[in-house]
Amino acid sequence: NRIFSNKMNFPKSTELRKNVPKTSFYQKVDMNSTTKKKFQDYISSIYIINKLSKDTINIKSSKEVEEILVFQIVLKDIGYLKKIEDVLLIIDKSIPYPILFVLIVGKKEIMYKIAYKKRNHIYEGNSVVEVYLSLKEFNFQKSIYNSLNLKIFYEKIIRLFLGKSYKDLEIEEAVQRYKYLKQLKKELIVLEKKIIKEKQSDKKYKLYEKIKNIKKELK
Repeated sequence: NRIFSNKMNFPKSTELRKNVPKTSFYQKVDMNSTTKKKFQDYISSIYIINKLSKDTINIKSSKEVEEILVFQIVLKDIGYLKKIEDVLLIIDKSIPYPILFVLIVGKKEIMYKIAYKKRNHIYEGNSVVEVYLSLKEFNFQKSIYNSLNLKIFYEKIIRLFLGKSYKDLEIEEAVQRYKYLKQLKKELIVLEKKIIKEKQSDKKYKLYEKIKNIKKELK
């Protein structure tokens, strides 16, 4: 399973290629048997493949972001991709630094994910995950390295995930908007399944109106 990503073209100085046993997360984070089973069932292997820090990319750390890690997660089956965020959340909660996840099935990179996370002001070692952002193609721009510190560097990566439609918004506002639209998309999937099964015409009409309003907002 030692399949290391090389599509992101991070400098050689950042490479780690360190295997992380799944059991190490069981010890750091309290998780129930269902979540533990997801770890075992979904994931074949976990590797830290890059460490982006002041020592490896010569960008100074900040109080909020001391370093950024790149994790390679090899999934056992592509069907687990839709459910993987529950597992990534456990990893993110156990590590205070931002993590860029490279998700792999077989020998193919299929998706990149990153959480917009902030330090918990009460428990400094913990982070609060706001939302997960996803990309199928990750085109890392060298201009990103022109950053005053790692917090700005991290926010530039988040903006790559957000895309051009959010470019005029402040980072916090952009993330909240992305989070809201992501939730709307989930709601839409539930409603579209519900309307197919609904037999009563008045209830079907109300569902149709909800679906129409959501689709209008998502345009």
